[in-house]
Amino acid sequence: MKSMKATLLALSAFLLITSPVSADPVTGDTAYITQAGSNGTVTTDKTETTENPDTITVTQEGSSSCETAEIKLAGNGNHTATVHQSGDHDSAKVSQLGEGDTAEIDQSGGSGNSSTISQGDLSVAGTATITQVGSGNTGDFTQNGVSDIATISQAGSGNGAAISQGDLSVGENATITQVGCGNSGEIFQYGLGDNATISQTAEGNTAKITQESGGDNNKATITQNTGGNGNTASIDQYGNNQTAAIDQRGSSNVADVDQSGTLQQVRITQTGSGNLAMINQH
Repeated sequence: MKSMKATLLALSAFLLITSPVSADPVTGDTAYITQAGSNGTVTTDKTETTENPDTITVTQEGSSSCETAEIKLAGNGNHTATVHQSGDHDSAKVSQLGEGDTAEIDQSGGSGNSSTISQGDLSVAGTATITQVGSGNTGDFTQNGVSDIATISQAGSGNGAAISQGDLSVGENATITQVGCGNSGEIFQYGLGDNATISQTAEGNTAKITQESGGDNNKATITQNTGGNGNTASIDQYGNNQTAAIDQRGSSNVADVDQSGTLQQVRITQTGSGNLAMINQH
């Protein structure tokens, strides 16, 4: 009898040790911050050591002006950062270091606003979007990863947009869309298989795409095709099997393409008077 009891106790102990323990579902932190008024400041700084998808949303609403929002998210895990601002002279900054992160800045009204998004060396399949409506706004991206997507949309005049996808980039996509006069858009890519597109409407706009450091199989497209005059478009590519296309509709426009490498393709289309097209392949 004692032997049977000892056997049962040993079996119970074995089952207790080897039975799986149910874990709580992995969830991230969530923060929603709303401010109504002028000269407000919001700063968040979060480092995640596990793969928990954090969500941070900042809304600075109404006719407020001179607002500042800064979000920093570091670590693993599909983080989401969103900033909404609707006044003048607002500033929004988002910094992320992780995989599958999403960043969005919406400055839907006002002038003199600035937006900056940085997704660092660990970024994979990151998505970043800046939307600005008004004049004198600036939008800036920096991405250093694989298969990242960057999009800047601006409506108004005198705006500036810049996207930089750095040395580690592979299969990156960058798009700038600007509606209005006197805008400037620049895209810099330093990787393989990247795709860059700039679309501008109206007059006096400047667009530039640079794909260098010997990256191959890149594609660059600039479209200024709504009949605007005095626009400038330039594409510089360094590598093999590159594709460049510029489409301009209007007068007194300038198109310039410079390619260094082999198996290059260029297409320039201009409709109007007094236009200038230059191609240099070497």
